[in-house]
Order: sequence, then structure tokens, then C-alpha cells
Amino acid sequence: MLRRAKTQNKVKLAMKKSKKKSGIHLLLKKYRTMFRIPENQNHYSGEDYKKAERMFLKHALEQRRIEMQDDLFR
Repeated sequence: MLRRAKTQNKVKLAMKKSKKKSGIHLLLKKYRTMFRIPENQNHYSGEDYKKAERMFLKHALEQRRIEMQDDLFR
């Protein structure tokens, strides 16, 4: 009986952890918000908008990685 309760607690804990958003998802959300301004939405067509957003996200994440590496070496 005790073993079953421990297993159930582990399952509940794992479910709580999976509900939390990871850091990468939070960064992507932040950068998407930065990109989705009226100026960009009016400038790009539908397909070009997706490509431009993807390039922006890739660049922003790469730049973030570089900034983090620079901070480590200071």
C-alpha cells in the first residue's frame, strides 16, 4: 500500500513538472511578441511573414546564446 502511494506521488509530481513551461518556450514566446508588431504584420505577406518570424527567432536565440557565453567569461 505504501509503495502504491509513493508511485502515485511520483506520477503527480511528474505531471506538475511537465505543465511548467521550459525556458526555451518562454524565450520563444518573448521573441514572438517582440516580432509581432503592426509594422511587421503589415509589411510581410502570409508566407513571407512565417519565414521572417522564423529567421528572427533563430537569430534572437543565437544572439542570446552568444550573450550568455560572453557573461560566462567575464
